Amino acid sequence: MRRSIIALAIVGALALTGCGPTGEGFPDNGGPTADPSELDGDWQLADGEDAQGVFDLKESVSTITLTGPRTGGRTSCNIFGATVNVNGDEINVAPGAVTEAACEDPDLMTLEWRYLAALEEVTNHEVDGETLTLSGGDVILIFDAVPDVPISEFSGTIWRLEGLVTGAGADGSTASPVGTGGIVFNKDGTVTGNGGCSDFTGQWEVSGGVVVVTALVFEDTDCPNDLVAQEKHVATALGTGFTPLIEGDRLTIFPATGKLGLVYRNSASSSA
Repeated sequence: MRRSIIALAIVGALALTGCGPTGEGFPDNGGPTADPSELDGDWQLADGEDAQGVFDLKESVSTITLTGPRTGGRTSCNIFGATVNVNGDEINVAPGAVTEAACEDPDLMTLEWRYLAALEEVTNHEVDGETLTLSGGDVILIFDAVPDVPISEFSGTIWRLEGLVTGAGADGSTASPVGTGGIVFNKDGTVTGNGGCSDFTGQWEVSGGVVVVTALVFEDTDCPNDLVAQEKHVATALGTGFTPLIEGDRLTIFPATGKLGLVYRNSASSSA
């Protein structure tokens, strides 16, 4: 038996300090701001280049959310705040504070720095249907519109843990969980659940078109080693940021930058 205590340092997502170019909180640059209606929404980086060359995006997810002068987004491994000023076709993006999660892949860390630095260089924007282009100097950033997260379809539902996913694509595999795990994304922004042995609590929100779980803490419980490993798997998968995939009564959680995922099933159907 081994005691299981998992407290994710993703609370740093709210502390907003560290990794990447940081500023003093969320600065207000002032200046004229035009009607941003055509820019409003979540945008995911599809292609980009700077003075160093073309970005190698790999499986990373970098986004920007445009909803007015104070905004933000996601880098490969972190969340950032920013101030955006729009005047006609001109745009100024000033990244502010950034969370402090470290990227396991050093290439993703480099991409994160380049993306944030590129945002500071853009001076013009163009929207063509579902594509946003930000450019300026040596920088061209091309974004695709991110579909809305289906909040109403997965929040408030009791989901029972059905599978532990390791790897992606043809190299991926799914194992059956031990114990009875589950999760509820409550409509008040809290998340509650069980990893198979210990109950956990946390907070969730939608940022940059993905669901971000923060302040995830597991209870201090004596658990067998296999369940300790399982709960670490659950914590890691939840803590990276994901877009929920709902197919019928099944919810799949798989972070684009991670190797660990989760499969849940609606408890109403799994118990029927």
